[in-house]
Amino acid sequence: MKFIDKNLGFITRPSVGTHCELYITKDGGRNFKKIEIPVENEVYDYYELPTFNNGILYVEIGQGSDGDYNGGDTVTYYSKDDGDTWIPKEEN
Repeated sequence: MKFIDKNLGFITRPSVGTHCELYITKDGGRNFKKIEIPVENEVYDYYELPTFNNGILYVEIGQGSDGDYNGGDTVTYYSKDDGDTWIPKEEN
């Protein structure tokens, strides 16, 4: 579990290292809602807890302990609206 401020927080729910779910709270942990990020490749199914940098949330999605696609790499998404929408981060 990780809180960005007193209201905005995230929790992951892993499943035996193969995949996990990401949940968000905007009321200090009283209620949580599952985040659904439409990842193009289904091998990316293991959410890390989001980080917050310069007003932007970033979440890295990996493959879990069972992943070896493309060397076990990850994809990153970002949100500028406190987790309401997630956009794929273009690699530079």
